[in-house]
Amino acid sequence: MPDQRNELRALHFAADAVIAEFDLLGTPAGGTRSFRCPMAAIFMFEGDRIVCERVYWDNATIERQLAGERAGYQETGS
Repeated sequence: MPDQRNELRALHFAADAVIAEFDLLGTPAGGTRSFRCPMAAIFMFEGDRIVCERVYWDNATIERQLAGERAGYQETGS
């Protein structure tokens, strides 16, 4: 996605973790429809080092927003 970007919604802090809530936005390469998908990322720390990153999202949210474009491609492409 040439225009992929994030919009931060909120940050939450714990003793050994940071949780980021954000929207992922973008348009697939060659596509005309863009999408917005809410996501959450958990960053776990040991001291000052990130030791784990977990990212969560609902892929169906993106699929639903891009479905019309894909259907159009299937009808005209081969």
